[in-house]
Amino acid sequence: MGAIEKVTSKKKRVFSSNLQTFITVKVWNSTVANLTLMALGSSAPEILLSVIELLKNGMYSGDLGPSTIVGSAAFNLLCITAVCVSAIPEGEVRRIKDIGVFAVTASFSVFAYLYKTKEITAKNGKDFIADEGILEFAEDEDQKILCIKILDDDEHEPDTYFDVELSEPKTTSSNAVAVLGKSKTAHVRIVDDDAVGVLAFRFPEMKVPEDFSGEKEISIMVLRQAGAKGLITCQYRTEDGTGISGIDYEEATGTLEFPDQETEAEVKITIKPKGRFDSTSIFRLYIEEPTGGATFAAHTDGGEECCICTIIVGTDQDTKRRADKLMQAFKVNWDVQIMARDNWKDQFIDAVFLDTGEATGCAVAVAWFFHLVTMPWKVIFALIPPVDYCGGWVCFVCSLSMIGGVTALIGGKPSGDAKTRATFAKPSRNMETARAGLEDDGPLGVVCQLEANSTKQVLLR
Repeated sequence: MGAIEKVTSKKKRVFSSNLQTFITVKVWNSTVANLTLMALGSSAPEILLSVIELLKNGMYSGDLGPSTIVGSAAFNLLCITAVCVSAIPEGEVRRIKDIGVFAVTASFSVFAYLYKTKEITAKNGKDFIADEGILEFAEDEDQKILCIKILDDDEHEPDTYFDVELSEPKTTSSNAVAVLGKSKTAHVRIVDDDAVGVLAFRFPEMKVPEDFSGEKEISIMVLRQAGAKGLITCQYRTEDGTGISGIDYEEATGTLEFPDQETEAEVKITIKPKGRFDSTSIFRLYIEEPTGGATFAAHTDGGEECCICTIIVGTDQDTKRRADKLMQAFKVNWDVQIMARDNWKDQFIDAVFLDTGEATGCAVAVAWFFHLVTMPWKVIFALIPPVDYCGGWVCFVCSLSMIGGVTALIGGKPSGDAKTRATFAKPSRNMETARAGLEDDGPLGVVCQLEANSTKQVLLR
């Protein structure tokens, strides 16, 4: 409606010969705009419905289109007029501004038509019973239903046609004139139900999600349309596309049978799980070689020779969403992982090789001695991942596990009666001999030897 208002509000300047000057006028006449653009905009759904039905039915009217247009017109004339009248406040008066528009619409309120049936290819007495009479429309009545008897037989024949014509319109109102519109003839087609039928897939394309838990069986429906007389058959087979039989699906071949008056049959195909995450597998199902006079619809994929259904196998969306959430939860920064890998490698290098720095002489020898003694433990503890993984949690848990293992290893009770006791004492002058040969920055070590059944003071630095 906004577009219509924008279009109809367009103005232009024209030269007035009477005034001898340029004046501004509307491009659209109000009455013309109301009967064209406004009517088209407000009645677009029912108009398009009628047009679509005409195209589908080979330019023959359908069941909904004309009735919807007539009903919409009646609604506009009666209901909208009633709402406009009832909305006027009490004590006030409103007048119709564009009386011409209202008069054109209201003049079609009461009509009477004379109707007759007319043969074309359908024969009176063989295909239908001819009829004629008078249709009377009361005031405010906008539609009538005609009932014409159609005769059925068991003979297979092409569809036949006849017409129903309206003529001699009359009105009982002295204020209105009855006229015939353009749709004064209804074309009726008698569809032969004795035909054997036309075969086609219900859906020319099927999208199937795979089942990650195992094989999945799908059913593809084949329809028998435009007749169901007698027994007919056709062959079916699968054909590889990007999907390969035996890997993506199980090959299917066979014969479909449609008994008399049977209109549906199904082909079952087994889909194999493959772990398709972002990819799809495509293969095709053919029906061909019909028997019993059956044919294929020319407008479908495959034409009149066969009919083809394309099957697209993809991932299950629920499973894909769960996998995406899982990947997001464990999303890693590959730069951090490269750094963590390098740090882990450095742990093993440091565990095997000693960096003495600027130390010289006896300090280097002592450092190498204790390095060689503790090297096995260093290598074992180098197995603990660095803190770069999972925010340090992996390192933390592994460290606790290692510590627990070492504790369990050395915390066991010694065998026999041997008793070993160590006293950790503060350093004193009497311990100077135990410090001999150690620099201040030397490695941590045990300064005295522990003997069974004896007590020794041990200085740890």
